[in-house]
Amino acid sequence: MERCAGLDWAKDAHRMCVLEGDGEPLLQRGFTHDERDLDGMCELLVESEVKRVAIERPDGVLVERLLEAELIVLPIHPNQLKAARPRFRASGGKSDSFDAFCLAELARTDHHRFRVLAPDSDETKAIRALTLENARTS
Repeated sequence: MERCAGLDWAKDAHRMCVLEGDGEPLLQRGFTHDERDLDGMCELLVESEVKRVAIERPDGVLVERLLEAELIVLPIHPNQLKAARPRFRASGGKSDSFDAFCLAELARTDHHRFRVLAPDSDETKAIRALTLENARTS
């Protein structure tokens, strides 16, 4: 089975959990939301041969970076994550590390139940760049 990861997204810092194909944890780590750490996180995921990443967001810089790294990205709605927590721990308590683990488990065991994000086409990227340029000059 393939290695999977879960990313608990936050405004300033993110928590990552990578699982082996059999569900054994390979690594857990935090990353700040800056260029250096986002690049390092994507490099680490690729070097660790992770194939799928589950995250609670369908958009944003972090998701764009994951897609650019050619990872399969599964957006998981926060309510789906909340409903899944009791599968993995009876107490149901929330923590960033535990949420990252739950997301990784969902990517590993239930990936067929979630949609896969597609990277933006070159045309969409060009339109976005023009829109940003026009906004800056206005």
